[in-house]
Formats: sequence, C-alpha cells, structure tokens
Amino acid sequence: YSFKYIDEGLDSLLNELITGIEQSDQPQVRKLFHPSLKVSSASINNVLAKIKGNNGKNVRLSVEKLWALYTLDGSAENIPCEEDNISISPQYGYELQFAAWISVAGEKELAKIFISVVPVKENLFIGAFNLKNWTHNGKDHLSWIKEADKDYKDKIFGIAYLKYDIARKLLFGKSYYEFDDQSKIEEFIEQNLNKKQFEKAIQDELTQQKILRVNSILATGGVGLMIRFLIEKEWSAHAIREHCKKNYLKLNEKRWFKNLNSLRCGYNLPHEKDPTRDGILGSILIDHNSFI
Repeated sequence: YSFKYIDEGLDSLLNELITGIEQSDQPQVRKLFHPSLKVSSASINNVLAKIKGNNGKNVRLSVEKLWALYTLDGSAENIPCEEDNISISPQYGYELQFAAWISVAGEKELAKIFISVVPVKENLFIGAFNLKNWTHNGKDHLSWIKEADKDYKDKIFGIAYLKYDIARKLLFGKSYYEFDDQSKIEEFIEQNLNKKQFEKAIQDELTQQKILRVNSILATGGVGLMIRFLIEKEWSAHAIREHCKKNYLKLNEKRWFKNLNSLRCGYNLPHEKDPTRDGILGSILIDHNSFI
C-alpha cells in the first residue's frame, strides 16, 4: 500500500517498519522510534524474536487500518472510532497524529502491531508500539467467545471462563486502545462467572492444597489453566510432575473443566511471596501427551 497521498513521511515510516520487521533489520526498526523513548537494540531484538517465535520465520506484514487523530488541544483522552468498534488513546501533546494496525500473518497464527505516529519538527516517529496475538490456536476473539457461550449454556463453567478470558487477552490493548467488546466480556464474566467463583471451584476440587494464583494461559492446542501452588519445602522434579499430572486428571474428571487441554503448575516456597512469578522450582506443563 502507498500512503503518499496522505503524507510522504508517513508512507516512508510504515514501509520501513514493515520491511525492517520482515527482514529482522534491528537498526532500521530502531531508528523509527521517537528519540525520547530511548528504545534499546535489545528491546527491538526481543520484539523481532517474539514475532518470529510466535508466527514463524516467514511473516508477512501489511497495514490493515490507519487513523488520523485530531485532539484539538493535544489531550490524551480516548477518541472513539465507532466504525471499527474501538477507542484509541492518543499520545499526549500532539494535536494531530496517526495510529495504525499492522497485520502480522504467520504460518498458523495472526498477530497485530498497534503504533502511534507523532510529528517531531519535520519528521514522523513511532510514539507508541504494542505487539499482541490476534489469534490463538487459529481462532480470533469472536470464535473464542462463540465457543465460550456454548460451554456456558452447557454448564461447563470452568472451560467457559477460560475461553472468555482468552478472548479478553486477545482483545486487551493495554492503555493504547480499547475495543467495545472488551468491556462487554468483562461485564458478562463479572455478572455470571466472576474470578472469585472460578478460584473457589478450583480450590474446592483441589482440597488441602494452598493455591496462590489461577489464570488462563494461551496453551498449545487450545484452553490452558495455570495454578501456582504454595509448598512448604522443595520437591523433586519427579514429585512435581506427578503432583501436576494428578491435579490435571482430577480437574478433567469434573464437568466444570471438561476437555481442559493443559495445566501449568507453578511451585513457590514460603519465602517466595509474589504469586505472579515463578519460584526457584519453576513450573511444569501437563497435557494429554504427558500420558502417552
């Protein structure tokens, strides 16, 4: 695509970004960012590695959406774009700026990059950059919502919650944008199957075990669950594996978690208080292949 009819500088930036990512040209990508962001070479390399790791080596990029944002006073208040079911948060201090969705088509999955483009004197630079998965297991958020709706009607509530949560993760755009569907999903989950109910259902099944945290994970094959356990002392690798396999089988026996694809078990010792981080014992992933 050519955007020279809008602005030659914008056209050049978008094409250089796409070429730089497709060719893993770190210096070319890095120079496009606003100097005040002080983006490091390591950060760009991490992004390039993540794109290729999740989507394959031969990715194809294209500009899917382009918005011009006029804020009147340079405020960062969200601007609704009703046709696209999205509200965009502009960068503060710029009356006129651009935002774009760049589609990253991989071998099996689709990702999207959201960028804001801001003017600095006579030049344009990337002012914000957000890379996210757009599909998981080949399905976008609408497909996951449809599956979750069916599971919810069939009273398979645990799997329904995980699928709604996967849809929420695919939608979530940090502070850069927000889809209208996102708040609807969150409201539905809160009203019908809130996280406390979900956590209680797991704790009721896995009695006499101390659970620090539960959440959905984007697991190979579909729906995955992460449980972080608090244990009193170090366990052997064999004990950890057997413990996680036992819990995976136990949850799969219950209607709430019917057809759970995988379970990741994390293990924290008493001094490892942060439930969002692996302890020294790490974590292990169990799925149906673990029993072959």
